[in-house]
Order: sequence, then structure tokens, then C-alpha cells
Amino acid sequence: MTSVLIIGGGGREHALAWAMQRSELVKKVWIGPGNGREDVSLIVVGPEVPLAEGIVDEIDDRVPVFGPTRAGAMLEASKIFSKTFMRKYGLPTAKFAEFSDSVSAVNFIERCDWEGIVVKADGLAGGKGVVVADDKVAAKAAAEQFLARFTFSVRGLLLFKALCFTDGRSIARMPLVRDHKRLLENDKGPNTGGMGVVAPVTVPASVDRQIDQILKQTVDSLREEGIIYKGVLYAGLMVTVDGPQLLEYNCRFGDPETEVIMRLLKTDLYSICMSCVDGTLSDLKIEWDDHHACGVVLASEDYPYSGDQGTPIDFSKDTVVFHAVVTNGGRILCVTTLAPSASEAREAAIRASEAVQFEGKFFRKDIGLMKTIRSLTYGDSGVDISEGNAFVGDIKDLVMSTLRSGTEQIGGFGAVVNLLQAGYSKGVELVIGVDGVGTKIEVICILIYLFVFECTKIAFKMQNNVHLRQVYTVTLQGGLCLFFALVSRLCLV
Repeated sequence: MTSVLIIGGGGREHALAWAMQRSELVKKVWIGPGNGREDVSLIVVGPEVPLAEGIVDEIDDRVPVFGPTRAGAMLEASKIFSKTFMRKYGLPTAKFAEFSDSVSAVNFIERCDWEGIVVKADGLAGGKGVVVADDKVAAKAAAEQFLARFTFSVRGLLLFKALCFTDGRSIARMPLVRDHKRLLENDKGPNTGGMGVVAPVTVPASVDRQIDQILKQTVDSLREEGIIYKGVLYAGLMVTVDGPQLLEYNCRFGDPETEVIMRLLKTDLYSICMSCVDGTLSDLKIEWDDHHACGVVLASEDYPYSGDQGTPIDFSKDTVVFHAVVTNGGRILCVTTLAPSASEAREAAIRASEAVQFEGKFFRKDIGLMKTIRSLTYGDSGVDISEGNAFVGDIKDLVMSTLRSGTEQIGGFGAVVNLLQAGYSKGVELVIGVDGVGTKIEVICILIYLFVFECTKIAFKMQNNVHLRQVYTVTLQGGLCLFFALVSRLCLV
């Protein structure tokens, strides 16, 4: 049996300890700082600061450490370094500009015509060195504030996060997650370290492949730089019409992302970490729960608990609460739930959060409920009406050459088939209603792509829209609706 030391004292580290203690290979799990005299077989580093300061470089020869070296951690420690790295190796990244004086920054923001502006400090800021500006006034104020302490960059809007395990050569993806940074509901208020998270997030298969490519290319490019990156690689990504764009890297597990990811992990965490350290990750098959997970962060000005702070509070078999082992206030607990659907997971997490009682408790009740940033149009979904008409014109001769009697109509959203001419019973006509089901699927995928929550409800409404349009089409032709013919791809939603 082995023992594992986890460095860090937050909810993320509690979740890692919770996952480690479930391993049949692990006898004891220790939390650091503290427990310095214990012999351990593996060290897992939670926070970014020890990694950026070179903890792996210092002790890697004596004890296996899960995490990147100081050089690898520069991907997170310096946003300017990471942006330069992205440019050098042709990784898709969002527009950005960097500044070291407030006058230049403010002038740039004033002239900037970007749809959204994020002001990000260069350097480690505990997840709080970022402001998603509501307007240019807020962006300029943030720039002036950060430049008193940091260099910073200006860029677009972060939408989702992709994490993977890596041994420096191969990668193993974790479920995509969507977090909620703003303090208040409806994405209002200042940015925080995170007020909640949902997983998995669904994206179109083409986007998923691009994410794989981005992460693998990052690991390969680091190796070209002489850096064998081992541990967790975490990419912040933004959705654009050109596909996912890299915004930033983190060099460790996220918080509160880890709390829900560990709930979904079925494979032994110790085995995964050791395979990354040993360079054998490609030999390990990692399995994930097919449920949905939701994590809601409970915050307070003062930490209300005393006594044992290392044991999860189980409300039910599907609900686990993780909390900081050491805290001075702020984020106290992360309530996590599993359920067959995203909406059920969210509702269960809210109910469990309401059941926890302490003075000054605060949490967002809209975790998982997203709004579309802008309205969707046919153009947004990739549909070009003129191109569609041109296509019909191109195939018209071919279609006419293969028509059977009684089916002379082409084009439109409805048609009448003369069954008598087609060889069927006398006096019977079949009315066909055709609707753009494929288009509806594409729109649904885009909504998921933009992370509008309750996607199943949206899909249901759009499916109803398909039904109604077919009914209208048939009825307007004077027919009686007898059945529906639905494309099986609807089950993808």
C-alpha cells in the first residue's frame, strides 16, 4: 500500500483527497502544508503558486510529483509568455494586446471595436486577476487598477475550459466544463475564483476534435522547447465562427472544476497520476461516469465551521460537499451532485445548497442557467438561403430525370403525391410535409456550442416546432395528418 501527499488546502484539494482515498492502491492520504515527516509515495500539487515556484524541480528526484516543472508552469505564470508561445507554434488564439503603461492601455480600449473586452493581469492572481468588462469605462478602470501591480492583456470572452491529463507525450481528456466566474446572478458583479460549475459540456464533434488537436499540439510544442510537461494541462477556450480559440493556460486542476470532475471520474486517480509521472498514460484507459454533474459554491465573509474539516458531508449517495481544509473566508463549500440530466443535477445542487445553514451564507441560484449573448439567425447556423436555392437549381434536371408518375413537384416545404398515378388505390392522395430538421439540429448544436443551459428543453421546443410546421404544411394542403417521420439524429440531443 502507498501514501499520497496532496499540497494545498482548498475545496479542490479536498476533492482530490476524496478521489485518492477511494483507490484500493492508496493506504493513506495526507494534506500539506503539514505532515512533513510522513513518508509518501506520490505528491500531487493542487495550487499554481508552488508549481510556478519550482516545487517539482526541487523534489522530483526524491519523490514522484504529479505536476509540471517551473518551466512548464510558465504557461500559467505569465499570460504574455503563453500568448507568445501560442503565436510561435500557430495555436489558434483570440485577439489580444498587451501593455505596461495605463495611458497606452486606456487609449487602446477607447479605440477598440471588439464586441467584448476582458482585462487580464499578467502573473498569478489566484483566479481574480481578470475583469470581464460591461463597457469601456469598466475596462479602462480595470486596466488602470491592474497596471498599478501587473502587466496585462486585453482580449475576448472566456466560455469554457478543457482539461487533460498528460505524461508529456500523450493526452487524456477530461469532460469539458463551464464555470461561473461572476459573484452575482445573471453574471453580474465582480469576477471571483468561481461560483459554480457544470459538466460535461457538449460541443459539436468537429469542435471536440479541434480541442484534442489544440491540447496535443501544446504538449508537442512544449517538448520542442525542451519541456516534458507532466500533470494537468488546462486550456481556457472561446467559441468563434472559426472554431475554438485559446485564451489562456492553467498548469493544474481548476477550482471549483475539480470538485465536479472528480465526481465523474471512475478510473483510479492514483493510477492516472502515476501513469503521467511514469510516461505510460497511453497504456491506461480512463473511464467517466455518464451522468451530469453540477457544483455550487457557498461563500461567506467568515468561515462558520469548526472541528473535523476533512470528511465529505453526504446528503445522499449523489450529493457530496467539499470544503476548504484551511480558509480565511471567501469560498467555503462546494456542493456537488450527480444526476441523469443537467437540469436534474442543477436542481439537486440548489436544494442541497439551501439545506446547508450558516450565518452569512451566499450562493448563486442560477448556476447552469445560461443566456444567449446574441440572437441566432440563419446565417449564424451556417444556413445560406441563396445557396440552398442554387443547389435545388443544380439538381433539378437530375431529379426530373428520375421522377416517378404522380410526384412531379420539386422544391418547397410540402408536396402532393398522386397515388393513383403512382400505381396505388384510386382517389387516394398522400400529402408530404417536409421541414428542415437538419437545420434544427444544427441550431441546437450551436446553442449547446454557446453553452445555453437546459439544452434538452431547448431541443424539445425546437422538436415541437418541427412537428407543428409539418402539421401546418399538411393541413394547408387540405390533408389529414396521419403520422410523423422524424430524423433519428434528434436523439443526439
